[in-house]
Amino acid sequence: MRPLLLTLTLVLAIQITLPVKQAARLLPETGLTTATPTPAADPFPPVAEFRARPRSAEPNQPVTVEIKGLPAAVVAGEAEACLALVNTQESEIQNWPIEPVADQTLKLTIGSIEPGRYRLELRICALPQGSVIDAAPQLDPLATLAFTIKPRSGQFDLIDTVRSPDGQWTALVNHTTGSLIVSDWRNNQRELFPDGSAIGSAVWSPDSRRLLAVRTHWLRVDQQQGVVAAGPAEVWRVDLDVQPRTVSTPTLIYTPPESDYGHNVAPPPQQVVFGQWSPDSRHVLFGVSLLSASLLADGIPPLVLDTDTGDIDPIAREVLPAGMSPLELGRDNTALVNPRYHSWSPDGTKLAITAGGYRSAQINKWLNIFDLTTGQVTTVISRSAQVPGIVAWSPAGDSIAYAAVETTLTGDDWADNSTFDNPAIAARRIYLLDPATGAYHRLNTVERYQDAPVWSRDGQQLYYVQRNGDHLDLMVADPGSGKATPVPGVSQPVDRQDPLRPNVGYYGQFDREELLAAMPEEPPGATVTGRVVNGAGARTPVADLPLWIGDAPDDAASGRTNADGSFTLTGLQPGLIRVRDSHLEFEVPVQTITDTIDVGLLPYPLIHPPNFYYWQAAPPPEPPSLQHYSEETPFDICYTAADWQRPTRTQQRQSVWSQRPFSNHSPDWLTWWFEQPAVLYTSEAIFEQSYPAGPKLDALTADWRYLLGLWTDGTLPFAVDSAGLSRPQTACAYDDQALADLLQGRLIELWLLDYRAVKIVALDPAEAGYDPADLCDPQDAACTERPGYHFVVQVEPEPGYQVIRFKGAEAVFAVHLVDPEGQPVLELPQRQPDRWPVVGGF
Repeated sequence: MRPLLLTLTLVLAIQITLPVKQAARLLPETGLTTATPTPAADPFPPVAEFRARPRSAEPNQPVTVEIKGLPAAVVAGEAEACLALVNTQESEIQNWPIEPVADQTLKLTIGSIEPGRYRLELRICALPQGSVIDAAPQLDPLATLAFTIKPRSGQFDLIDTVRSPDGQWTALVNHTTGSLIVSDWRNNQRELFPDGSAIGSAVWSPDSRRLLAVRTHWLRVDQQQGVVAAGPAEVWRVDLDVQPRTVSTPTLIYTPPESDYGHNVAPPPQQVVFGQWSPDSRHVLFGVSLLSASLLADGIPPLVLDTDTGDIDPIAREVLPAGMSPLELGRDNTALVNPRYHSWSPDGTKLAITAGGYRSAQINKWLNIFDLTTGQVTTVISRSAQVPGIVAWSPAGDSIAYAAVETTLTGDDWADNSTFDNPAIAARRIYLLDPATGAYHRLNTVERYQDAPVWSRDGQQLYYVQRNGDHLDLMVADPGSGKATPVPGVSQPVDRQDPLRPNVGYYGQFDREELLAAMPEEPPGATVTGRVVNGAGARTPVADLPLWIGDAPDDAASGRTNADGSFTLTGLQPGLIRVRDSHLEFEVPVQTITDTIDVGLLPYPLIHPPNFYYWQAAPPPEPPSLQHYSEETPFDICYTAADWQRPTRTQQRQSVWSQRPFSNHSPDWLTWWFEQPAVLYTSEAIFEQSYPAGPKLDALTADWRYLLGLWTDGTLPFAVDSAGLSRPQTACAYDDQALADLLQGRLIELWLLDYRAVKIVALDPAEAGYDPADLCDPQDAACTERPGYHFVVQVEPEPGYQVIRFKGAEAVFAVHLVDPEGQPVLELPQRQPDRWPVVGGF
């Protein structure tokens, strides 16, 4: 985290929006097509009117665009429209979504681009089929408008873009107009505060589900009068969710009462500065003070804000004297605005903070621990014992590392000296404190300058900076023994020969962040985490998530889900990263080391063929009594290949497993597939991934027919529909309605290999013989029991394979294959072995 130092210089931010591939519908609306379709009437006629005011702009200047008469397909939600800024080389520079209304006005902000001639194009950018971005460029623009980007004159809005940690959201703070807009990663925007709202800043919670906006009420900046404010600062909360994408109405949660800023304590205009959030994204350290850069440097009163309730707790003093305002300025009630001077416990219940006013790191500091559960502040290192500084709570929560100098080795005479010749700086050492007992000790007996402790993620190592001769080295230590060694290649000269940057940092506050950034544990690029969601938006875990990243056709498979359905992709460089599965392809924004994404565009039935449920219905009675609970269920025979013989494993290995894409997968997974006696078809993905010409794409289109050995049957015909899906031609229908019924469980299709079906019975949940209250909690990721329908398919051995279909139920189901004696042969669905090899995988 960068130092939280206030600046009145507003930074111009660049906002570039790239086109994003997305799925408009889960199921295609087009049916099976075997001949050239007859051209239909153009559903996208040109719009009646399309104009911009003005027709020229400067970088980062708002432009108003009026659109009237959108096509009926857009207004009805049957197609998505977007507005694109295109250069003379036909490259799209920016892209904005168009809401499905007939008439609307858009306020666009042209990003920081080169002056020149451009055009605005109104396009259809998504069609009902889903992956239709590929088809969109083939459509003629609905309307175009010539546009000129002029060189900057200096008269344009100053916009600060604040990205959420997960990369899903961007807060656009317009410092010129005082407005605040939230945009998702597809650039769908919502105005939270209109022009004139005097919004000064915005900050995201670690989980990206909460945005705090500061309304300063600053009216203007005048050279004579300075900043004029209409009232005290306000902190507003906005709650967001990715799936479904919702943004709440802003809620005012804190403003300092007049009693706290009267008598020149902190009257308007005020500044609000935020520190670190608690791990649960509920509490945050912040401060409110007079608008003064000098005052900010000397420290402001630290407060912990409960963003749920708006309650605050002052934490600089153990007990606030009666009648004293929490905003009272003074060396006993303030703390430095330095993000490394405070640290939350890993469980989020306590906060360690170095308190004490005045900007020097050498005097008037002490270490407090604030307990959220009790509201109590405890001083664990008094100012009479040491002068602490940077503090870091261990990941295990049982130790606090901090840098400090003994009080007897410093004093006012050394307070403002920012050189290594200062004995108060030279005597700084690393200490470890037990937060339960308050006992502390030196990390080791090395008598050299030490500072800036940082724990490794697993808490097994402690990094810090130490002076060794004429260099500052990054050290790594065993916190138990204190034994430390330099990290190879991470070193800087003591004298950085920069008169604007003191060697030790501003008033002795450590600022060699580049040394800490080189910790070997920190991977280059970014780490992306997320969770798979199903077609209904539920956060249901699946066992396998085959995602690929990047643009190269030979990219390696990049991840698989953890037990709870989450996944992690590492080593990603900042920018827009292309992510794809077998059907969908889209771009994920990656910005920081700890980006978190929620892949709401991946309904998991489209990810993992042929069966995406790993839940099973509650255990049924033991066979053969299972068949006695219900009458027979009729079934249709869709296809029979009586002469088919499964190839030998040697043939399978030579013809399929040794070739891409299957060579990327584990032998156990390939063997498991090859030996299956039956598979369920429960989503259209099974046929999206069936290509008669053989496996020719990537590991995400691992054709199930090849894995089962069905590639040796050349008699089953397939036809490619207008959406590019390869569908079989059997006695059963595979039109849109049939696909929808199969996807929802209203129909069940079973492919039997070396077996044929004799009869089928259905067991209703009411007759299952169990109490639903006895089942495990469905919200528990480890729960694999679901109340639902059991279907029992009696089979007998027979050469070849058979495709059957019967009426199902929308509840979660299980299919039991039994032999003529009622003994189990197979229960579907099954949990598969690990798809990815252990070595080199996640």
